[in-house]
Amino acid sequence: MPSARLAAVARRAAAQQQLAPRWTALGRRASWTAQQQPAAATAALGRAARRFSADAAAATPPAATAPEAAPARRTVERPNAISITPAAAKRIAGMMASRVERGEGQTLGVRLGVRTRGCNGKSYTMDYQVEPPGKLDEVVEEHGVLVCVEPKAVFQIIGTQMDFVETRLASEFVFHNPNAKGSCGCGESFNT
Repeated sequence: MPSARLAAVARRAAAQQQLAPRWTALGRRASWTAQQQPAAATAALGRAARRFSADAAAATPPAATAPEAAPARRTVERPNAISITPAAAKRIAGMMASRVERGEGQTLGVRLGVRTRGCNGKSYTMDYQVEPPGKLDEVVEEHGVLVCVEPKAVFQIIGTQMDFVETRLASEFVFHNPNAKGSCGCGESFNT
């Protein structure tokens, strides 16, 4: 492959050397004519330039094809940080609707985080997401609701399933976290 390129460059250089004396001769004649007849000199120089460019185009071998563009980067769909059950989505939608009815303003969804507290180390925190999510927030949208996960909490709750459970004693959000090594008896705090 490199030898073919060298041969093409050599052929192009030889063709240009053959045309060079002709160009200079035409240029000399045009400059001599310029002293005698200025309008004729301009026309002769223009004809010489057109003839030279036509001869050079004929002598030049065709250009190599442009290299193919690199293939587009393949994007991999990554799974959501958490999964939301339909019961949890229904409860979040109901909470957002009741907030609007009370006149507390429009919300985009729920913000989920982890704080150091509780009897076993860490506990989940939930708040309304009023502002647009930050660029580092993990945004999960399932079943028509939006849950933003704080950047600090992503590694501790990745793979967690968020559920809403109603029993005779309580109605609460329950988090099934595969990363939790242990939890307290009441189920409100965990450790990783």
